[in-house]
Amino acid sequence: MADGYNAVTGVIAEAKYGYTSLTQFVQNQIAKDAFILQQGTVKAVEWHFYVSQITGKGGPSAQLIQELQRNGFKIIFH
Repeated sequence: MADGYNAVTGVIAEAKYGYTSLTQFVQNQIAKDAFILQQGTVKAVEWHFYVSQITGKGGPSAQLIQELQRNGFKIIFH
C-alpha cells in the first residue's frame, strides 16, 4: 500500500526515512507500485526520501535508484 495518493494528480507516493537499500520488502513495494502504474490506475509513482533526524542519513542505495528508474518512478530528495 502506498503512503499517499493524490486523486487530483493521479500520483501515488512512498516516503522513506533514513538510508534505504534494496531489501526484499522494498522490492515488494516496487513491484506493487509498478503493477498499479502499468494497469493505468495511477498516472505516476513518486518515491520521497528524507534524512533521518536520528542518524543524520538518508536517501536510496545505488541499486535502489537503478530499480526505481527502471520502473519509471520519480525520485525526490527532501
